[in-house]
Amino acid sequence: MVLKNDYSQFTGSTIDFIYLKAVQKPFFLVSSYMPLLKIATIQKHSAWAVWRINESPEVLSGIVAYHENDINTIKHPQKRAESLAARCCVEALCRKFGLPYTGIEKDQHQKPHLAGQPQVGISIAHSFPYAVAMIHLLQPCGIDIEQIDPKVSRVAHKFLNEKEAKWAGEDVRNLIIIWSAKETLYKCYGRKQLIFKDHLHISPPQPEYPQKISGSIITEDSKKLHTLVIEQIEDFIITFLYE
Repeated sequence: MVLKNDYSQFTGSTIDFIYLKAVQKPFFLVSSYMPLLKIATIQKHSAWAVWRINESPEVLSGIVAYHENDINTIKHPQKRAESLAARCCVEALCRKFGLPYTGIEKDQHQKPHLAGQPQVGISIAHSFPYAVAMIHLLQPCGIDIEQIDPKVSRVAHKFLNEKEAKWAGEDVRNLIIIWSAKETLYKCYGRKQLIFKDHLHISPPQPEYPQKISGSIITEDSKKLHTLVIEQIEDFIITFLYE
């Protein structure tokens, strides 16, 4: 048995997260079982994590310190497990930065933030069997995960502008990258007035930086440019803000 207080170095699938609620301290047990696949720094004030869901909702509910009561109203066990696993990611990220985790609240636009700590930006996403989360200590952030699925071609015309359609072509992976990147930007923006096709613009990756893309949020009174990172686990694309 090996116990660690600092888990930022762990990126494999052999880390067990054990939360001792009685003393409010995290411990990490190296064993043959752990769905926290990765937790990694993005920039000085930001990090992201991914969880592979191997547990039942009941087990996940016992792992995470706090979760909203409305999660218990999610009837589908898989969807409930996804929501709980995303909160396990957020709690792990809080521990990385020494922040207390007291659950997640939503603002008037349904954008999540840490309960009692609205200045800390968080973002969560899930697509079974994975859940992901990002945290930024100083500003809003965004993360998304999407499975590479040919069905995206049927709806591509709804979210692609002309330039994006040209560089994406019929490549399903490119289409998923654009869709995921726009979801990430939308989450960062945090309000509901955006139209994916008109207000969110994604540029193609450059050959020298294949894992990074540029994205813009363009509204009537502003234009903001962001850099996004592309990660892939199996047939799932993950995008998050490089901020």
